[in-house]
Amino acid sequence: MDNSVVASVEIDAIVVTYNRLEKLKKALSCYDNQTMPFRNLIVVDNCSTDGTSEYLEKWKTIVSPKYKKIVVHNSENLGGSGGFAVGERLALELSPDWLIVADDDAYVDRDLILNFRNYLKKHNTESIDVITTAVLNPDKSICVAHRLRHTNITKTGIGYTVIDESNYDHAEFPVSLFSYVGPIFKFETLKKFGIINADYFIYNDDTEHSLRILLGGGKVICVPSLLITHDGNHLTTEADDVVVSWHHYYEIRNFSRILITHFPMSVFNQFYIMFRKYVKYFIYRNPYELVYANAVRDAVFGIMGKNKNYPTGWCIKKK
Repeated sequence: MDNSVVASVEIDAIVVTYNRLEKLKKALSCYDNQTMPFRNLIVVDNCSTDGTSEYLEKWKTIVSPKYKKIVVHNSENLGGSGGFAVGERLALELSPDWLIVADDDAYVDRDLILNFRNYLKKHNTESIDVITTAVLNPDKSICVAHRLRHTNITKTGIGYTVIDESNYDHAEFPVSLFSYVGPIFKFETLKKFGIINADYFIYNDDTEHSLRILLGGGKVICVPSLLITHDGNHLTTEADDVVVSWHHYYEIRNFSRILITHFPMSVFNQFYIMFRKYVKYFIYRNPYELVYANAVRDAVFGIMGKNKNYPTGWCIKKK
């Protein structure tokens, strides 16, 4: 691509945050320290209660030479999917050529924008819908779980596996499913395949979005020279004394909903799983089985969004 054309490419970024002020400060500093400017940084605050709102109100008044600051304050916690949906709807109005998406615990490499523009100079991206970064752990090892490759697609589901670390020695490689730690969406991709589904609230929303793009024939790659460090576990971990929590409900419900939405024949499997879990609960009275059954039931009947029965922080502990 011609250098003058690359220089005119408009790049925006979205960061969604909720009650992680110190991590947010570090994430924002990474955008401040970029070696090459970009256009807009959209920060969506999911109704934080830890001083984030007040901090962002002051932060946005400090002019940055690298980008324009845009802050959105949600009136309630819409979850990760709701927060990103707000940001992506705004981004569609602003019409960037490419849109970087990341959480508040994702720290972009200082040369991310520079390396991305360099990639655009050397490659034809006309057929590419999403370019993903390599995701690093805090110790700088590669976290392969953020980038997956499908192995088979059937009428009832999809098989997938993590992409072997040896692929990161290549200039680029194909990706099927990706987390929301560092995907860079082409503007036309979001118009064609839609934005993230806000009804998922939290967990597996990025899986559904990337699967929607995959099944629609979209092309996704990873470019390992583009780096983001993720300061958090990609999988939910619970304390040893927790039997079941709100995390389990949303993870199970949303993954079940993915199967039903994209593989309609799987609804029969989900009905069977729901029935079996209810039976096990009535026999053993294990609350995990009941939450599992309720999650699948809600997925089957399309009961999505924030569930008042499983608020953030809800859990049952061992007696």
